[in-house]
Order: sequence, then C-alpha cells, then structure tokens
Amino acid sequence: MTRILVPLAVLEGETVSPGVVGSLSNAEVVLLGYHVVPEQTPPGQARMSFEERAEKALGETASSFKDAGVAVDTVLVFTHDRSETVARVADEHGCDAVLSNQPSHDADDILVPLLPTDADGDEALVETVSSLVEGRDVSVDVVVFADEADDTRAERVAGALVERGIRSDAVTYGSRATDTPVISAGKEASDHDLVAMRNEFSLADLVLGDKPGRVADTSLTPVVGVLRRDLPAEDI
Repeated sequence: MTRILVPLAVLEGETVSPGVVGSLSNAEVVLLGYHVVPEQTPPGQARMSFEERAEKALGETASSFKDAGVAVDTVLVFTHDRSETVARVADEHGCDAVLSNQPSHDADDILVPLLPTDADGDEALVETVSSLVEGRDVSVDVVVFADEADDTRAERVAGALVERGIRSDAVTYGSRATDTPVISAGKEASDHDLVAMRNEFSLADLVLGDKPGRVADTSLTPVVGVLRRDLPAEDI
C-alpha cells in the first residue's frame, strides 16, 4: 500500500479538505504536524508552550482520515527547518510520496503530468497512481508537457495503468507542446481534483522549491509528489 506524508502547519490552522481525504482513501497516511520556530527559540521550549494546542489540532485532522477508514499515523515536530523535517520524517516512515496540500471538494479526476526530466520515474509513478485509484470510480488524464507534442510516453504510461487494473475507459492520454512545462502543468491541473507527478530528482528537491509544490501553488490543486528514494538519509 502506498504511504503518503501529509505535512500540516497545525498552529496556523491548516487542515485537510474532504476531497483530499477521499483522494488518499487507499493510502496509508503519515500526518506530520509541524510548527516552525525562530532560530533563537529552542524547539523544546516551543513544545512546552504549544504542544497541547498542536496535538489537539493534529488529532482533529487525524480523525477525519480515521472516520473515512484511512490508516493514519501522527507525528508532531517543532523545528527550525520545515524542509529538513519533511525530508527526515518521510525517510524515517518509509513514505512513497509527499502531499503538497490544497483544498479539494471532490476526488474524481486525477491529472498525471509527465515532465521532460522525469522519464526514469514512470514505474514508481504508475505504481502510486494505480494504488490510489484501485477500486474507485475516478478518471485519470496522463499528459506529457514538453517542447514538442508527442503522445508516445503518455500512451505507454496510460497502458501501464490499464495493465494495473484501471478501466481503459477511465484513462485518457495526450501531450502539450510548451516551453514552460511546469507552468503549463499547473494551469491544466486547475481543472482537476488531484495531481500525481514525479519528483524527478530526489527528496531534497521535493522540499526545496520543488515542481510538485509549484504546480500546487499555480493550480490550487493538491499534488502527490512521488519520491525517488535512492539517497541515504544523511545526504538529504
């Protein structure tokens, strides 16, 4: 089963919408409640001051997953560095992907954007998408965003999804010619309920100005960024 890390700024009121909960109904969720504290403030001191309120907020969000039948673990961290914390917790809990959170009220339409630099990650992407979609009545649009329109790769990925059990009439594929693939993917994502895409380099790239995060910010659509887990934790 796919394991997805869901980071939440719990003391800033960040929550998970029903559509996101529904989109992740087939996954195991690691819910990371975090609060970034100033460099001069020891994390332990912040925990003493805010732990009770943070735990309550984290527990309320965890309940929304549990009520939907989703297996969920919770982690609460007070930290100086969000990026380092997300990377470390994802590694420690063996997560396959990290969610870039945005509100979503539905869970019926998934975009799978394929970017020029991430072709070596298609197998992991297919496995994650097929796991999320299994047994659900959803549609999946596989689209290549590259300098030239070429459906070959999208057709191959769509075929692999069908081989994994997704109905053929629920999967479409195509390509878009663009010199700004991330921006174009973000614009197209705004018409979907969820995006699943590769983090084409490493976990470090995912949390430091990553493309999934940029697509989420552009589209205001939640994005599941599938990790490349081939770096030792000390190199992340």
